[in-house]
Amino acid sequence: MGARNRVRRAAGAGLAAGLFFLMVAPALGADAVYAVVALRQASGVASTGGPAPDPLAKLFGTTVTLGKTLTWLGGRTCGKWRRRPLETPPLDVADPNLSDLQLAPHAHLRPAFDKRRNRGVEIRCNGKPFAVFLEVDDKVLVVPAANGATHLILERVPKNSNFGGIKASLAALGLYRGPLDEAMNQEAR
Repeated sequence: MGARNRVRRAAGAGLAAGLFFLMVAPALGADAVYAVVALRQASGVASTGGPAPDPLAKLFGTTVTLGKTLTWLGGRTCGKWRRRPLETPPLDVADPNLSDLQLAPHAHLRPAFDKRRNRGVEIRCNGKPFAVFLEVDDKVLVVPAANGATHLILERVPKNSNFGGIKASLAALGLYRGPLDEAMNQEAR
């Protein structure tokens, strides 16, 4: 019996969620790289006065790599890691400040193109909790900050990104004065 048929049988036996979750993890040796592209305040959090600089803003452009070695925010790494589904998402999926992440394709395209999972994920490093996030789909992750007041939005970086070329084009227009490298930093954003 082929692997595809075994997965179908397991799905029929009620194990689809766990098996599907294992299937979407990056293949060994294939790194999935995500970059921090936005910070969002949780809508249920009170704030005082006007917007204050968020200490998490320094994370703009930093990357997370889910591969053979895990590289997480702040440069933390783990060689022996695994991901496991959470019973409930680590944040409110219906938060109005995250509504643009929940836009569905047009109704006639939805069955084929709606890849939203909205699954809570826990990363364990050497058997111990390491990080949690919401996997919106295979391209977007939402990481809640420790205080619960801010969410980091991460988008999957295309394998052949051309940030250097984009920066060169912006520099030619006088809109960018930073280094012409492949790093997506705050100045380039």
